[in-house]
Amino acid sequence: MKFTKTYKTQLKVKDAIILHLQLLIKTRPEAEEVIDVFKNYIKDIKYKYDKEQAIFDWDVIPINNSTEVIDKITKVMALDIVTGVVQFIEGVRPEATPKPVGSFKRPGHLTDQTLKYRHTKMAIHTVSQFYGDNKQLSIFSDEKIEVFSGATGLNLTNRPIDYGVALNQTQRRVFEGILKAFTDTNYKGDEQKDKATAFRDVYSLTKTSAKTLIKGDNAPYKNIETIPVVKLTQAQIIDLSGYDLKAQKQSDKQHVIEALSFLATNQFCFYWIRLKTDKGKPVKDKGGDYVKEEVMEVGTLLRIKTVRDQTGILQYYEIQPSAPLLDQVNNYFLLVPNNWRDEVKTNNW
Repeated sequence: MKFTKTYKTQLKVKDAIILHLQLLIKTRPEAEEVIDVFKNYIKDIKYKYDKEQAIFDWDVIPINNSTEVIDKITKVMALDIVTGVVQFIEGVRPEATPKPVGSFKRPGHLTDQTLKYRHTKMAIHTVSQFYGDNKQLSIFSDEKIEVFSGATGLNLTNRPIDYGVALNQTQRRVFEGILKAFTDTNYKGDEQKDKATAFRDVYSLTKTSAKTLIKGDNAPYKNIETIPVVKLTQAQIIDLSGYDLKAQKQSDKQHVIEALSFLATNQFCFYWIRLKTDKGKPVKDKGGDYVKEEVMEVGTLLRIKTVRDQTGILQYYEIQPSAPLLDQVNNYFLLVPNNWRDEVKTNNW
C-alpha cells in the first residue's frame, strides 16, 4: 500500500482571486486588466460573506490613497468578473440578492419604510457609465443621438459628445444618496408607475417610441416592468448625500440643489452591453455561447419632479431612474459600502 503525504497551503484572498482570474483570461480578456490592478495597486483584500443577509462586505487595502489608485480599484471592483470569481470561491449563487439589515426609518412623513442597507445597491450597467473602457462595439456618433431623439420625441437640451457620464464630487454624492433611497426599497420605490405614465413628460407616446424604448430587441426598458419612484424631501436628500443636517449650512443646501438640477436636466448618452434574454431566459447562439446585445439611451440620469403645496412651497421631490439604473439590477449589481468615503479618508480602505 502506497501512502502519499498531502500538503495543504492556504492562499490569501488576493492570491486566490488572481489564480482564478488567470484561468479565465482566454474566455474573459478583461481578466488581464483586473489581475494587473490586483497585483500592482492592491496591498491586501478581504471580505466577509453574510449568508443570512446575502451580503459581501469588502475590505480593500490599496497601496496608497491617491485618486489614481482608488479610481483603478473602483473600476475593476465594479466588474462582474470579480464578483463572479468570489461567488465561485464562496459557492454563492450569482442571483443572490441583498437583504435588509438593522432598523432605520427614513426621516419625514412620506414613508414608513423600516429597511436599511449597509451598502448601496448599484446596477453594473450604472457603474459602467462612469468607468467606460472604450471597448464599445459601436462607435459613438452624433447621428445616433439624432436617430434616438427622432424616434422617441426627446427634446435635446444639450448634445452628448460621447458615451458615459461625468459628475463632479457633489453631483456624485447626491446621486449616490438617491440610490441609497432606491436601495432602501430594493428598487421598488415609494410607488411604481407604468412606463406610459412615467415617460409622458419626456418621450412621445407613439408606436415608434414604444419600439425604441420598450419593445425592440435593444430597447433600454425591455426588461423593466414598472418605473419605481422615490419621494424625498430636500432635507432627506441632504442627509442621504452625507451632509450634516444639524449644521444647517446654506452652502451645503445650495450645492445639493445645484447638483439635483444637473442630474435632472443634463442629458447623457448611456451605453451598455447586456445578456440577451427571451421571456426572461438567456439566449444562446448555435455554438452554445450566450448572446449579448448593445443598448443605448439618451436622457438624464434621473427624472425629477418637484411637488409643491398651494402656496408654492416645496414639499418633496418625485424621482425616477433612467434605464441603466434599473436594467437587470437584481441580477447584475455592485454593493458599494455606504461609508466608503469615510473609509478612504481614514485609510481603512
